[in-house]
Amino acid sequence: AMRLLLRGPGRGLAAGNAWADHWTREARRQGFAARSAFKLLEALKKHPGLLRRGAHVLDLGCAPGAWLQVASQRGAASVVGVDLTSIAVPRQHCDPQRVTVLQADATRLERQALAGLGRRGRFDVVLSDLCHATCGDGAADAAASHRLAGAALGLAAGGGGEEGPPLLDEGGSLFVKLLEGADTPALMEEARARFAQARYFRPAATRKSSREIFIVGLGFRP
Repeated sequence: AMRLLLRGPGRGLAAGNAWADHWTREARRQGFAARSAFKLLEALKKHPGLLRRGAHVLDLGCAPGAWLQVASQRGAASVVGVDLTSIAVPRQHCDPQRVTVLQADATRLERQALAGLGRRGRFDVVLSDLCHATCGDGAADAAASHRLAGAALGLAAGGGGEEGPPLLDEGGSLFVKLLEGADTPALMEEARARFAQARYFRPAATRKSSREIFIVGLGFRP
């Protein structure tokens, strides 16, 4: 059960997929692994400081690889993807010399596994598309989503104890997905305590019926 809760979205582009709408067709046309590419691209258009050329990027829940593609395409110096699912580095929009994929539980990530990656194990950007296997109970699904988003925030910003030191360098940024629920304001307050700016973001590529939102954190303060 735990493995199901920690995987990336894995929204591929197979024919007949329920997600085969305008954005999925556009992703296929442009060579992206999933429609989620457009969510990050839209966020970068609105918040250019989120991911700058030359940045070292950590992508949590990276399957099927759309955000690896966007980060590489935008000129990241290095991109490290982590997912329970074993995936290959996408052939399109990715420089294999700059993109690395680790098969691991993102919420139990050993710092030692990242020691030779990024900037000596630290990053300028942490992206999280971690998701869980939804059960249909809105409150339960939101709570599970918030646990994953909180884990991503803890990895990025640190907090002592089991969370350890932050993976973000000072001034770094965060882009984390969650389902809006009762705990959302508390998570936002936590983000605002650790970043100079923290805002909600809802991409156009998100289905209108979905409660999916993102928190954008800019200017990490260790």
